Amino acid sequence: MPLMDINFVNILYKCAIGNLNGDEKVLSTSKVSGCVIASSKGYPENYDVGFPISFNYDEHEDIQIFHSGTSINKEGEIITDGGRVLSVVCQGKDFDSAFNTAYRVLKGINFDGIYYRKDIGHQVRTNYSYEDL
Repeated sequence: MPLMDINFVNILYKCAIGNLNGDEKVLSTSKVSGCVIASSKGYPENYDVGFPISFNYDEHEDIQIFHSGTSINKEGEIITDGGRVLSVVCQGKDFDSAFNTAYRVLKGINFDGIYYRKDIGHQVRTNYSYEDL
């Protein structure tokens, strides 16, 4: 979805109200997108929840963080509340830059037991080696 032009929303709206005329065009950017999941230690088996999450990264239009295993505690803090906690989605001119941004963002996110795989996207990256693990 982050690669879709705003025109896509208009097409979905026209579809929902039954007003498509057939000449709509779905536009997208020339960028690519990559996603890395931040999960709780022990996922998918046994994991604890309730750990505060800190975020320290520079916001940018090419960075989206989707919450899936989070909630807000009584103090108003975002806390872990599931195994698959966050999806860090980033765009770039190529897969190397998209995944490099995602991993840079993940270095600025912290909660007790955070875990993410460091080989995500290796199949489409050109500048990747298993030594990066």
